[in-house]
Amino acid sequence: MHPRLAAAVTVVFTFLCYKPPGRHSWTREWVYDDSVAVSGNPLVSTWNETELSQVWERDFWGRLELRSSKSHKSYRPLCTLLLRFEWMLRGDDPNGFHTTNVVLHALVSMLCIPLSLEFLRAAEAPLTADHWFLAAATGLFFASHPIHTEAVSNVTGRAEIMMTLFYLMGLFSFLLLDPTRRACTGFYSLVFDALRCGVVLLCCLAAVLCKETGVTLPFLCATWQAVRCMHGFWGPKRQSPLVGLRRSVAVCLVLVCGMVAVALLRSSWNEGPAPDFFHNANRASRIPARLSRSLALTWLWVEHGWALVYPVKLCVDWGADTIPILVSCTADARCLFLAGAILVLLGVGAVLLHRIVRGLSGSVLLVLGLGFPILTFVPSGNVLVHVGATKAERWLYLPSYGFCFLLACVLAGLADSLARLVFMPRTTPDPDSRVVDGGGGCSSPRKTRRAAGWIRWTLTSIILVLYHQRTASRDREWGNNLLLWRSAERVAPRNAQVLKNLGGRYFAKGATSTAIAVLTRGWELSEVDRGVHDPSLLLTVSLLTAKRYDQARTVAKEGIDRVSRLPTNFGDWKSEQAKLHATLALLATSRDEAQKQLQEAQSLDVHMDAQLHELVTSARTRFRL
Repeated sequence: MHPRLAAAVTVVFTFLCYKPPGRHSWTREWVYDDSVAVSGNPLVSTWNETELSQVWERDFWGRLELRSSKSHKSYRPLCTLLLRFEWMLRGDDPNGFHTTNVVLHALVSMLCIPLSLEFLRAAEAPLTADHWFLAAATGLFFASHPIHTEAVSNVTGRAEIMMTLFYLMGLFSFLLLDPTRRACTGFYSLVFDALRCGVVLLCCLAAVLCKETGVTLPFLCATWQAVRCMHGFWGPKRQSPLVGLRRSVAVCLVLVCGMVAVALLRSSWNEGPAPDFFHNANRASRIPARLSRSLALTWLWVEHGWALVYPVKLCVDWGADTIPILVSCTADARCLFLAGAILVLLGVGAVLLHRIVRGLSGSVLLVLGLGFPILTFVPSGNVLVHVGATKAERWLYLPSYGFCFLLACVLAGLADSLARLVFMPRTTPDPDSRVVDGGGGCSSPRKTRRAAGWIRWTLTSIILVLYHQRTASRDREWGNNLLLWRSAERVAPRNAQVLKNLGGRYFAKGATSTAIAVLTRGWELSEVDRGVHDPSLLLTVSLLTAKRYDQARTVAKEGIDRVSRLPTNFGDWKSEQAKLHATLALLATSRDEAQKQLQEAQSLDVHMDAQLHELVTSARTRFRL
């Protein structure tokens, strides 16, 4: 498939996955983090009341200064600027924001095609139909992979898409401006090297301003430069190897030093202590023993890798006990799977290293198929810093490019093997002759290549159909809060946050009895976990609505005790305590008891929100206070 046709097909297929016919009539909602990062972000939704300069001073959520000790240090100013500008044009329109995400995802998917071709051209020029297949399949797989739904369907995931766009643009520019591609020598070679290093560092800075994962871009470019240097691809043949070696070393040093400078610059903007996440968000990183912690975190890498291979079990929240911690090498059967995964990875790496000795084509597989996913996942893999989640599908948006390229290579190799097995004769024929094999069929190298092409596209089409079905279904779930949390409950039935959010959605829809059943399960789990997602207030209000006053009184009293023990560095819980006291005032059996509870509520939260004001007013009206 020609690259231009492949790019057009990729765009169409992207919209078929995320904007299929008829879905334009569906009304999307602000889901998950969107209610905080977009519709609830004062830098976005109230753009006319905030200064533009505050975008560069506050964190991604728009409420706290980046240097604040309570900030999570998520800094995405370029993404916030785009969201702010789009809100100015669209207003409160989740469908429109989702469309922008799909367009950006289509651009990234298209960029995967020329980028793959540039890597293949650098290794095996000139390009052939086999290389075009690898590039086209990579773009199509990236466009439709179900693991991308969290980044594309969730508007907050735009940070991942924009970061990936700048990241791949920088990598593509580094390959495109390679002086060996134009046979430049002397001064012009130095100019092109300086130019491509500058472009890479600018794209790295832009990517970091969208998400911190982009800081690895210069190191990846330096890795590719070093691999090319290993094969003697450091310059035109008329130059001495020593000159090319010196230039390659200089390029690598500039890129690595630039990466360190960008990382230090980004760290200097925090101006405060590192964010401290609650233990339920990422329990594996809280294990005190180093060996046990390393074992648990390694298993999380396997979990993410398996999500790329088999993207069926997807969930919006993987906290708490959704993924049991792997702490023992003998008492857990998962250790066998972990050992097998490590052996497979080492085996594939050994094969590719062997191929490097024979040619640069093996290096492309090593750098893109293995190096790219691993290197780009390191910032999110609890290696350098501990992150605030156990597992997140959005983290795999950038690493999945390498996986999609590797998948295309595997399909191409499998198709070639099947074609040779079925169509090649038992004896080696003359290339220009047609040979009749023992089965009575005619065979030739041309027929074998044609058969391999059909097998490639047949296998690719099957995978694309499966990807499309799962992606379209998952995108539908990401468009509705109730569907999203119901799907999460099927994957994580013992996650208190999932149950709290699902119960809240049922209560908002008027299904009070179902909400009470779900919230009760979450309340019982929260008692064990001591998590910040305690549903006591929501369960109390649901019981009050159902006129189950005795149960509501019991939950409210215990809820006050639970909330009072929550760590203050993860939020101000006084407002929730005040609402529970106001609920007890409404449920009081005497006027004095109601007066006492109202005084407690007012002392905890002087600035009453709408819900607290309604509870206080109802209690005063009932007891005529």
